[in-house]
Amino acid sequence: MTSDITQTQSDLVYSVASKKLASATAGSKKRYPFGALANQTKYVKTGPSAWTAGFFPGELWLMYQRTNDDRWLKRANQYSAALIPVANDKGTHDLGFMIGVPMSQAASLEPTSKLKRAYLNAEIT
Repeated sequence: MTSDITQTQSDLVYSVASKKLASATAGSKKRYPFGALANQTKYVKTGPSAWTAGFFPGELWLMYQRTNDDRWLKRANQYSAALIPVANDKGTHDLGFMIGVPMSQAASLEPTSKLKRAYLNAEIT
């Protein structure tokens, strides 16, 4: 199957995503955008133990992978690092979402990162 999406369309999507992700990084690096509620202009944010916490840093890693821009790398590392304490949480079945998403990308895109150890710890937890 071939993609019906053109490079121009893909670039436009990433341009919009880049702006949204950049605005979502305002504030604490230990609060994770969960979504927005109806009639709100600001993201609802959660802490690192929320089952959705890993999705946002995962998106930052994808943006870094796409752009190779060190600003995305810095943001991805900041948000991912705040999840490290969660890697040993034996009380949740959601570690794959919380840790696996961002840490597997970190291990792949930046293999010398301390995040790789957190990913391995979560795998054996």
